[in-house]
This record gives sequence, structure tokens and C-alpha cells, in this order.
Amino acid sequence: MLTSRSSRVCKKAAHTRTKQTARLAAQLGVSYSNMKSMEEIISVENRYTSSIGEPSLGQALSLLKERWSSGEKDKETALHLLFLVWYSCSEPGFLTGLPELELKPSLFTEVFEYLGSEKSTDPEVCLVVGIMAEVAPWCIGDESYWLNTSKKLKARSLSLKPEGFEPQYFHNRGAYGQYFSHMVSS
Repeated sequence: MLTSRSSRVCKKAAHTRTKQTARLAAQLGVSYSNMKSMEEIISVENRYTSSIGEPSLGQALSLLKERWSSGEKDKETALHLLFLVWYSCSEPGFLTGLPELELKPSLFTEVFEYLGSEKSTDPEVCLVVGIMAEVAPWCIGDESYWLNTSKKLKARSLSLKPEGFEPQYFHNRGAYGQYFSHMVSS
């Protein structure tokens, strides 16, 4: 077991290595980022979904926004980002650790457009955005627009994947996965 002093020494050594790596990357003319992987971000989300329920989703959202703004625009990053932006409005921050975002609809819209918006041919995208728009449309934008869009997206998801999604499809995917696993099982 690490003592408090040895823990501080380890943290300082890790910080020094990070600074040295960044300096070396600059000398070599390559980029260096301390950006977290999706696996690391999911582990942050998992602290929220554990039995303790740590309000860690604000940290996960910050890490996802960092990935997004640095160009890591993959589907998994996008889906988790959509979910946490929406969840920041639909659930209380003191439980989740999520801040109340002023620009929810614009960030949500930007990410949703990246995923194909209402024309998406990805059944998972259609399903999860459809569910979010049905449960709390005011967290995305104009309520009547998103309620109508919800119906279309959920219908498109079923036409693309008639068998639907089993809860296991969402397992091991952090708070995003836990939420949608529950939603498809009910």
C-alpha cells in the first residue's frame, strides 16, 4: 500500500514524465496530447453508475468535449457526448456532477449533425436520439419539433434494425450504456 508521501512522489513523477513527453514531442515536431481514451472516459462514467454513485459525469463530459474539440469525432465519443449534454438538463447536477450547460441545443445539434441528423442510417443513433427526444425534448431544443422527430427516429431505427436492440448491446459502455440498456429493456 502506498503511503501519502510515496503517493505524492508517484504523482509528481508522472507529472514530470508528462511534461517531458510533451517537450520531446514539440522538439520532434509531432503533436502530443494528454487526451483520454474512450476506455478511460467510460471508467469515469462507471464511477457514477457504481453502487456508490459518485457524481463523476461532469468530469466525463469535460473529457468528451476535449476529445471532440481536438478532432476525435468517432461514433462512441459522439454518442456519449450527446447523452451527457442531454443528461445535464434532464437530471440534477448535484447527483450527476454535470454542470447546467447554457448552450445545450447547439452542442447537441452539432454532434447530431455529425452523426447524420434526422437522415442518419445508423439504427443506434436513431434509437438513442429518439429516446432522448421523447423523454426530455426541451433539453435539446424546440419541444414540439423534437417530440415529432423522436417518433420519426424511433420508427427509422426499427426499420433499419427490425429486431431492435437487446440490453446487452449497451453493456460495458458507461453511464450511456447503463441508461439505454435500461430503456430498451422496459
